[in-house]
Amino acid sequence: QHYYITNNLRNIMGVQILELSPDPQQSKKIFRAPTGDIVCLDRSPELRGILLDITCVNPVGEQIPLKCEKEKAMFTLKSAGPYKVTWKMCVKPSDKNRNSVYVVTVLADPVITNSTDLTTLPSLKVDQIAAQSHLTKCCGDIENWEDVFRVSLESGYNTVHLTPVQELGVSRSSYSLHSHLKLSSSLKLNSSGGYEEDLKVLSDHLQDLHQKTGMFFLTDVVWNHVSVCNRDILEHPESYYNLHNTPNLIPAYLIDRSIREFSFTLSDSSEITNLHSFYKRLSNHLVETSRKLEELYKIDAGKMFNSKESTTDSLDESLLKRSHIDDVVKQLWQVDYSQSEYGGRVDMGVLRTFLSNREITSIPEQNSQIVTAISLFNEFVAPAAAQDVISKVTTAVVGDVKYRFIDENGPKHQFGDVPLVERYFQISDISFDEEKELDIYDRLDAERIKTCNGWTTGESISDMSKTMAYTKREIVIWGDSIKLRFGNSRQDAPWLWNYMEKLV
Repeated sequence: QHYYITNNLRNIMGVQILELSPDPQQSKKIFRAPTGDIVCLDRSPELRGILLDITCVNPVGEQIPLKCEKEKAMFTLKSAGPYKVTWKMCVKPSDKNRNSVYVVTVLADPVITNSTDLTTLPSLKVDQIAAQSHLTKCCGDIENWEDVFRVSLESGYNTVHLTPVQELGVSRSSYSLHSHLKLSSSLKLNSSGGYEEDLKVLSDHLQDLHQKTGMFFLTDVVWNHVSVCNRDILEHPESYYNLHNTPNLIPAYLIDRSIREFSFTLSDSSEITNLHSFYKRLSNHLVETSRKLEELYKIDAGKMFNSKESTTDSLDESLLKRSHIDDVVKQLWQVDYSQSEYGGRVDMGVLRTFLSNREITSIPEQNSQIVTAISLFNEFVAPAAAQDVISKVTTAVVGDVKYRFIDENGPKHQFGDVPLVERYFQISDISFDEEKELDIYDRLDAERIKTCNGWTTGESISDMSKTMAYTKREIVIWGDSIKLRFGNSRQDAPWLWNYMEKLV
């Protein structure tokens, strides 16, 4: 579904009029209005006289009451964000539209205001913001900020966007924070207190600049990661992604470690400039890792016969329409990454139902066909799946090396000055030889292996426990930052939740 944003709301004396219509194109629009305005839901001519069932949900997912007058319904945009209006017609059961449900989105734009004095200085609507970004680490002492930002003001900007104001990590990247709860020493706040007092000193200073210049100031917060040099996080392994709490990352780590090992076999830059030769050498080096993946992907038929079988209530009907049991095995295949070999899993209940639907009801005959299908999977599919991963990894690494060391538009690093590629995982206070001795299936060792943060040009990662992006090297990795894990609730990572609450 593709949406486009529109301002096509009629504004009558401060009330935004949205005319509901059964036109399917309306659901593809996002209607904008300022926060604080009232939205009146009117009806198109074809809906007048028809009873409508209308609900509205605010940006935090709460249903809000509607004030109804005759054939109109009204609500107030009390906070910024999307409001979802859902409506349907209450018509006769024979009407073709009786089951049609329509959704309209109203986006309440944020308004930036001066929280201390709303009378003397103006507020800014989102369309009025003209912001210039500044790297906080380059702004120096806050006593000089008026001169620094005066340039922005006289250049026509009314808002300054600051990168995080906290102490940075060892890489000095503006978003890799050594501590979320310590402001940068470069600000020279001259405060004797802790984080809260430092924050107040900074806030008062910016408020002062706001009063003098009328400019607004925004800064980023970083929830998702922390610098590798942060020591507090090491005491709370549930707060970051590691091989114990996210075992599907084990193949990614094995590949990462093998690439690191391969980099030690290279002696000079001539060994990476011939990319075809480099590709072949890397592929050969990763053969052993490919075998490990193959063994992990295989299915142990004996274990499957002893596993719990699903009930027919939970079956995916599309699986039962497959033409051959081999296809069903491939479709059902999942991996238990906590195993070092034979981690492949299939649901035996589905396989038996599939065979029963084809009038193969004898248990011995079913077992025979299942064993044959699993054997074929182990012989052909598992190796192919492993090789597909290694092929994607090799291509990704070669592309990364080409960009880092060879491309004219790349950073053109000198061989030996930086790692061949950034690592996807970090382990503190340990040599590479010691790292290779770690037992990744032991909890304490697995928790020492921290996953780095990054971004992907493909689909966003909504579930780290299922993603293959790390395994296939599809992440543009930030080797200086550890990816934080909040879980689904405070119980999953209590220390991290408490820590981040102090940030704001």
